[in-house]
Amino acid sequence: MQISQSPKSPTRTDQLPELWTDEQLAEYLCCTLRFVRRLAGEHRIAYTLVGHHRRYRLEDVRAYLDRERKPVEIGTAPRRRQGRPKKSERGAA
Repeated sequence: MQISQSPKSPTRTDQLPELWTDEQLAEYLCCTLRFVRRLAGEHRIAYTLVGHHRRYRLEDVRAYLDRERKPVEIGTAPRRRQGRPKKSERGAA
């Protein structure tokens, strides 16, 4: 007697999003672990708690990066800092 095999059912990992740790997110963003923890502490980036551990979804990371994106204005030069006036430009005190 031959047992018919059912088609391969999807595993649970196929249905769940990949979750990143603080360390993995810091490496992805090229920043420090302290900065990632500060982002989460200030609720600037969404996270999921797994027990006592924060985990980040790729969609939430992309949403954070989209919110933080600053458009570049073409044709405008950055404003230069004035700095300290030269002695000749300062009035006599």
